Amino acid sequence: SWHRIDVKRDLQFGAFSDRQKVKRDAQSSQVFTEAAYRLNLQPLTLEPFANLAYVHFDSDSFTEKGGATALKGGDDTRDTVLSTLGMRAGNRFNLNDSQKLDVSATLGWQHNLSDTSSEQHLAFASAGNSFNTQSVSMDRDAAAVGARASLALGKDARINLDYNGLLGARDKTHGVGLSLDWQF
Repeated sequence: SWHRIDVKRDLQFGAFSDRQKVKRDAQSSQVFTEAAYRLNLQPLTLEPFANLAYVHFDSDSFTEKGGATALKGGDDTRDTVLSTLGMRAGNRFNLNDSQKLDVSATLGWQHNLSDTSSEQHLAFASAGNSFNTQSVSMDRDAAAVGARASLALGKDARINLDYNGLLGARDKTHGVGLSLDWQF
């Protein structure tokens, strides 16, 4: 994936104020593998699973535009390995001859096998004074939750409503999606 990072940073201290801006590019890639076994327990299907993901992230060097507090930083590379153990459950409801509603839910435990914090080497753009900053630590463990409702609108079309969440002790992310699939 390609990412465009657009940052605006305001600094105020007493009567001093300054604004920095920077745009830079980043790239991410992921390799993923999963093992799962589907159990058809009519009318329900259960699917225990285990997966492993490797995520690589590269961001370009940057120099902020602004005043005396503008920063610069070099290229940044981060690698993360995540494992997830969980269960999926699903059911199909026949609403009529042409409409079927599929509902499913996922619950899993995601474990971060990598460093949960990172460090960046920065310097002031106008002078050579350099320093290190450290990120806030990510959660080592989180609940991976999901739900999907998928309605067949006919033989070739389907509308989907999805929710995905990652719920850790400190960090929580939520995503909702609506899509229309048409097969031809």
